[in-house]
Amino acid sequence: MPSSVAHGLAAVALGTLFYPSERTRLYATAATGAVLLDIDALGRPFGLGDLICLGGHRGLTHSLPFAATLAAATVIVANRGPDWHGRRLGAWAYFALAFALHGALDALTTYGDGVMFLAPLSAWRYKAPWQPFHRIMPEIIGVWLPALAIIWYRRRRRSVYSDSPAP
Repeated sequence: MPSSVAHGLAAVALGTLFYPSERTRLYATAATGAVLLDIDALGRPFGLGDLICLGGHRGLTHSLPFAATLAAATVIVANRGPDWHGRRLGAWAYFALAFALHGALDALTTYGDGVMFLAPLSAWRYKAPWQPFHRIMPEIIGVWLPALAIIWYRRRRRSVYSDSPAP
């Protein structure tokens, strides 16, 4: 199963594509939301198992409708103020994709019964036909390194252009 690190890095890397200028608070909000979607497995460390009321692990909190709804709530709560006027739709799209990416990454694992992408509309669980994530090393190679490369490249590119003298 992709780790919290993988989900957070994927959300930040996606953010650097949407918002190349440094928006640390925006990236942190998306990463935190992407990690917190695993709240449905909250009982595991205590021997209580998954939260059945949320459809178990990879249930409701991993669905596309939940990602869209949570993204809307996040925009309303975290992106208030006049500086966000006219940019809330873009922030919603970024958050919705970052949260949906969590479920997509989980569908690429050999662990579990799949992801309920359409919950609460359907309880059907989906697994990707290709499941490369079965240990930490494939996750590091397939998620961590590409995400870090995207973040590094976009930040480097931004700093190169922002440091150049004005014509």
